[in-house]
Amino acid sequence: MIPPAADRFLREHTRTFLVTVRPDGAPTCHPMVAFYRNGALYLNTYRKSAKVRNIAHDARVACVVVTDDGDARFRGVVVKGRAEVLPPGTPFPQTESSSDRPEGVGTDVVRLVQARLASGKRVLVRVVPDDVRLVGEDA
Repeated sequence: MIPPAADRFLREHTRTFLVTVRPDGAPTCHPMVAFYRNGALYLNTYRKSAKVRNIAHDARVACVVVTDDGDARFRGVVVKGRAEVLPPGTPFPQTESSSDRPEGVGTDVVRLVQARLASGKRVLVRVVPDDVRLVGEDA
């Protein structure tokens, strides 16, 4: 169960650090943008990226979703779970109440990413939480 405060935070923030496990067992961190939809985090990346190779080897991941640089108070949510690389061409999950792009990202960039997802050059990664923790005061 995701605490209501964490659910609210994940819906409002996209700045994410994805931690994967390399084949040699070492952790590695990837700065990303993630969207929270239907109880999971969604990220997109190139199909041939190290992130995808790491997830194929070991699906255990952690995501740290944090406030923006301009926020006076650092807050965040740590999500531990399993990642799944969705089949090429899987459409991005939509919601009625939230934007499908971070502030400052133009529609031209969104169209380019959508085209690359449709072609299979990029893929969606879904992270289903096993454990969720708030970081900072009243995150």
